[in-house]
Amino acid sequence: MNRGRLGTVVVVVASVALVLLVTADLLRPSPAPPTRVATALVRKGTVRVVARAAGTLVPVNQQNASFRQAGQLVEVDVRVGDHVQAGQVLARIDPGPLQDALRQAQARLQQDQSTLDNTVNGNAVQTARHNLDAAQTQLQHTVAETTLAVQEDAATVLQDQRFLANDQTTLRRDQAVLARDQSNLNRDQAHMASDLNALQQDQARLASANAQLAGDQGQLARDQGQQQKDQGQLQHDQQAQQHDCAVAPSGPACAADRQHVSQDNARVNQDQNQINQDQDRVSQDQREVALVQGQVSQDNARLQADQASLSVDTPRVVQDQTLVAQDVQKVQQDQGKLLSDQEKASADQVGGPKEVAAAQAQVTAARDALTQQTTNRATTIAGEQAVVAGDDAAVNNAGQNLSETELTAPSDGTVASVNGAVGESVSANGGVTTPQAPGSVAPQPNPSGAGTAPAGGIPPASGGPATASAFVVLSDVQSLQVVAMIGEHDAARMEPSQSATVSVDALPGVRLPAAVLAVGPNGTVLQNVTNYLATLVLQQGDHRLKAGMTASAQVVVTELHDVLQIPNAAIEHLGGATYVTVVGSDGTERRTAIQTGQAGDTTTEITAGLRAGDRVLLPQPPPPAQGDLAYAGA
Repeated sequence: MNRGRLGTVVVVVASVALVLLVTADLLRPSPAPPTRVATALVRKGTVRVVARAAGTLVPVNQQNASFRQAGQLVEVDVRVGDHVQAGQVLARIDPGPLQDALRQAQARLQQDQSTLDNTVNGNAVQTARHNLDAAQTQLQHTVAETTLAVQEDAATVLQDQRFLANDQTTLRRDQAVLARDQSNLNRDQAHMASDLNALQQDQARLASANAQLAGDQGQLARDQGQQQKDQGQLQHDQQAQQHDCAVAPSGPACAADRQHVSQDNARVNQDQNQINQDQDRVSQDQREVALVQGQVSQDNARLQADQASLSVDTPRVVQDQTLVAQDVQKVQQDQGKLLSDQEKASADQVGGPKEVAAAQAQVTAARDALTQQTTNRATTIAGEQAVVAGDDAAVNNAGQNLSETELTAPSDGTVASVNGAVGESVSANGGVTTPQAPGSVAPQPNPSGAGTAPAGGIPPASGGPATASAFVVLSDVQSLQVVAMIGEHDAARMEPSQSATVSVDALPGVRLPAAVLAVGPNGTVLQNVTNYLATLVLQQGDHRLKAGMTASAQVVVTELHDVLQIPNAAIEHLGGATYVTVVGSDGTERRTAIQTGQAGDTTTEITAGLRAGDRVLLPQPPPPAQGDLAYAGA
C-alpha cells in the first residue's frame, strides 16, 4: 500500500469515529434536575375548626293570609312583589253559595216565625183531642193482637212437645232392640275370637308335634345308618378272624381279631337298643300328631258355626243402627222446631208487652199534648220563641260568612306568594301556621324538595318557606336570615354567638359576616342522615339578596390564637404515635415524635417535640408521567 492510499484510509476512519462520538453524545439522556424538597416552617399562628352548612335565606318576619271560607276565586288584586298595607283588599271569592246559605237561614227564620205566630194565634186543642182518641183505639187493637199471638204460640209449643215425646219413645224402643242385637253380635264375636285363639294354639301344638316327629324320625334314620356301619365292621372283623385263626390259632393276630369282633358285637347290640328307643319315640310322636289334628278339626268346625251366627247377627245390627239414626234425626228435628216455637213464644211474650207499652206511650203522649195545648200553652210559645232566636243567630252567622268572601291584608308587607288564580277553588284554611326557625320568628325552609346534597353534606331547601297552604304570604323582604340544615356532628359543636361567614350562590365572590343565633334541639332524618336546623343572623346586608336563595355558611366552632402549629399534611401516624420528618439546615432528615393538641381544618397545634423555626417535610407530589417529560422537552 502506498502512502496516498494509507492517508485516505486514516481520514475515513477518523471521520467515522467523530460521527459515532457525536451521535453517542446526542443519544445520552440529560441528567435529571436536582429534586426540590417541600417543607413547612414551624411557627406560631391560628388553629381554626370550621363547620360548614348549606341553607336558605328566609325573611325575619312573615305572616299568612287565607280565606276563612271555601269558594271559587273571582278576583285577585295583588301580585307577588307588591307592597300592601294593612286592610288592603287582596282577593275575593264567589259570594253566591254563601248568599244562598243566608237566604236559606232567612227562610228557616220565616218558617219558624210563622209556626210561632200560628201557636200564638191558632187553636190546636181539638186536634190534640182527636189524636188522643186515635191513640186509645190503637192501644185496644194492640192488646187484642198480642193476647191472640201468645195463645197461638202456647198451642203450637204443646203440639211440638207431644210429637217430640212420641218420637223419643220410638227412639228408646229401637235403641233397646239395637242393644239386644248388639249384645248377641258381641257374644258371637267373643266366641269366634275364643275359638280362633284355640285353633291357633292347637295349630301351634300340631306344628310343634310335627317338628318333634320329624326330628325323632331323623334320629332313627341316623341310628339305623350307624348300625349298618357297625355291622359292616363286624363282618369285616369276623372274616379277618377266620383268616388269622386258620393260619395261626394261637397267634396274636387271632387274639386281636377275637377282641375286635367282641367289641363290634357290643356296638351292634347298643345300636339296636338305640334304634328300639327311637322307634318308640316316633310312635309316640305319631299318636300326638293324630290327637292334635283331631282337635284342629274340631276348632275349624266351631269357627264355621261362629261365622254362620255372625252372618245372621251383623245385618240385623246394621238394620237396627239405621233405624236408631233415623229416630235420632227425627227427634233432633222435633227439638229444633220446639226450640224455634219456644223462642217465638218468648219473643211474643216480650214483644207483646213492648208493643202495648208503646201504644200506651202514644196515648200518654197524646194526652200530654192535649194537656200542653190546654194548660202549657205559655211554655210551648216560649220554646218556639227560642227556636226563632236560634234562627236569627244563624242568619247573623251566615251574614258574617258572606262578609268573609273578601280577603284583606292583616299587616303591612310585601307579597311573597299567591297560591291561586281566578277561577280556581280555595279551601277554608284560615288556621294555617308557619313553623319557625330556631331562636327566631323566621319561617323554616321546606325540606320536602331537597335535592342533591352540596359539598357540606346538607340537603338544600326547596327555596321557600313551608306556607304552600296559605293563600297569600306577606314577608319583610328588607330583613333576611339564613336557616341551614347541619349534621349531628357539627350540631354538637355549634353554639350561639359563634362567628360565621355566609356566601350566596347567586352572588359569586360576596362574603357576608354573620353569627349563630340558635341551633334547634330536635333532629330531622333526611336521606337516612340526622340533621338539625340552625339560624344565622346576617351582620351585613345586600340589596341583591332575595328570600329563598341558597346560601352556604362557614361557622368557626373552635379557634386557638398564637399557638405553635404546622400543616396537617406534614403529620404521620404510625402505631399509636405521631411523627414528623424534620429537615436540618444541611438537608438531612430525621423522624421526630411529637405531641399534638387541637387539630384544625388545615393546621394542627404542636404541644411538644418541635420548636419555632424548625422545618418539617411535606408530602411530595407524584412525579410527572414519561409522556409529560417528553412534551415538556419538546
